[in-house]
Amino acid sequence: MSNNHRNQAVRPAIALAAAVMVAACDKPSADNPSPKPPPPAAGDPVPVQQSCTVPMADFAKWFKDGQVTKDGLVTAADSLQSLDSLCDFYKWSWRMFLWQTSKSSGGLVFASPPFFDLTDSNDLVSGKPGTASRKALRGGKFEQTGRTGQAGIVSGVLMSRGADVNSDGSLVYYGIHVNDVFAYMASGVNGKELTGVTQFPTTQNDRDTIVAYAKKAYGVDIGDANTLAMELKSSWIKPTASMDLQKFITIKSDIPKYTRESGQKWTWDGKTWEEGVTLACVGYHLVGSTAGHPEMVWATFEHSQNAPDDNYYYNASNGTPTLKKNWNEDGTPVQKTWWFMDGLGRKQSMNQMRMEMKGTDIVGTPKNTIPPDPPTQNTVGPSNTFRSHPWGGAPDASSATNNTAIISINNNIASMLPEGDVRRNYFLVGATWTKNGVPGVGVQIPDVKGSLLLSNATMETYMQFKNCFDCHKNGNLNGLSHIFGSVKPLPKSK
Repeated sequence: MSNNHRNQAVRPAIALAAAVMVAACDKPSADNPSPKPPPPAAGDPVPVQQSCTVPMADFAKWFKDGQVTKDGLVTAADSLQSLDSLCDFYKWSWRMFLWQTSKSSGGLVFASPPFFDLTDSNDLVSGKPGTASRKALRGGKFEQTGRTGQAGIVSGVLMSRGADVNSDGSLVYYGIHVNDVFAYMASGVNGKELTGVTQFPTTQNDRDTIVAYAKKAYGVDIGDANTLAMELKSSWIKPTASMDLQKFITIKSDIPKYTRESGQKWTWDGKTWEEGVTLACVGYHLVGSTAGHPEMVWATFEHSQNAPDDNYYYNASNGTPTLKKNWNEDGTPVQKTWWFMDGLGRKQSMNQMRMEMKGTDIVGTPKNTIPPDPPTQNTVGPSNTFRSHPWGGAPDASSATNNTAIISINNNIASMLPEGDVRRNYFLVGATWTKNGVPGVGVQIPDVKGSLLLSNATMETYMQFKNCFDCHKNGNLNGLSHIFGSVKPLPKSK
C-alpha cells in the first residue's frame, strides 16, 4: 500500500495540526518536545480542533525507558487514578492499547503472561513464548455461550474482501483474553474461595484483596495489579504473501480447518486445526475497571483499512461543526480500497449478513453463496461493511464534540509514534462508560457517556445500533461480563 493510500485510509492520520505533529525521522523525547513537523497528509485533510492531546514529555513517560522508540515497550496506565474528562478516558484507552500490543520478551504483552487466553472449554491458558494460541469462529460451544464471534444473538460469519488478502478473502477469527487480576478474581469467586466480592475492583482495597488471594491460594505475586481487572477480545484475518504484514499486529495461532462442501456450505469436523498460522489483527476490544467505574470502561480499536465510516461531523480548528463526507452521490465510498468493503458497493446494501453458523458449519444465507477459490462471477461473497455510527455516535452534529476528541487524540498519538511503528496503523474508534460508575440494572439502560453507540466493524458488524451497556448490564459481575461466571478456576500446584 502506498504512502498516499495509507494517509487516505488511516483515520488518525488525516492532516494534523503543526503544533502537535512530530517528524518521523526525529526521535521524540522529553528533551526534544517540538521536532520539525512532516509534510501535510495527502488525501482529504480534516483539520480538527486539538481538544484532546498528550504533551510529548508526558507521552515519553508512557514508555518503559522514558523515550519514544519504534515498537517500544509502553507501560500500563494506573487504573487507580481517577478519569475525569472525555480526554482522560481516551488517553487511558490509548495507553492500555499501546501497552498490550507492545513487544516483550515473551511476545506481545496481551498474548503472554500476565495475560491468559480463555479456551472454548472455559479454561484459562497462560501464553508461553513459542506456543500458538487458538482462535475460532462462532459455532459449537462458542455459539452456545455467545462469548466470541459476532456480538448479539446473530450467528453471522464475517469474511474480508479479496483486496490484497486472498482471492476469496479470509474468515475472521476471534480470541478472548483476560489479565491476571481478572483471572485470579474469577478463580476465587467461581471457586467460592474469594467471598464478598460483588463488583470489579476500583480501589486499592479491592486490588489488595485480589492480590492477597492470588498469593495465598496460588503463591503468585501479581505484578501490574494497578491495571485492575481487564477483559479483551481480538479479531484476526489470515493473510497471504501479497499482504504487507509490516502494517499489522501479528500472532501465531491455530485455526479450524474448513472444507468447502458447496457454494452454500463449509464444514469443520470440530477437531482438525491449521497449526501455527500467522494471523493479522483487524480489531481489538479493551475493557477494564478503573477508579470509580466498576461497570468498566469499554474501548475498541480497529485497523485503519478495515471499512469506511458513514458521514460524520467534527469541530474544525476554529470550533465550527463541519461535515466529513465519506460517500459519493451515487452511494459508493470516496475511498475505494478496504478489507471489508467493495469500493464499488452501494451504501444501502451494506452490513447485511451473508454467511452464518449452523453448529460448526458455515452456510450461506438465502440467495448468497460462500466464495470459492478462485471466485466466479456468480459469487455473492463476503459482506460489505461500513461503520454506521462513526466514533460511536449518531452521524449528525450532536456528536461533533465527542468525535473531535477522539480524532484529536488519534492524530496526536499517530504523530508521536515513530515511522514504522506498527501501532500507527490502528485507531481508537471510541470508548464508553457510565455516569458516576453506575451500570444498568435489569432492563434499565444506564446513563452512558463517551461513545454512546460504540461498535467495532469486525465484532458488531450486524449490530451497530446499540451501546455496550445494552447487553453488558444488570449491575453484577456476570451481567457485565459474559465470560466471568463461566471461567474455571486456575489449577493449583500440588
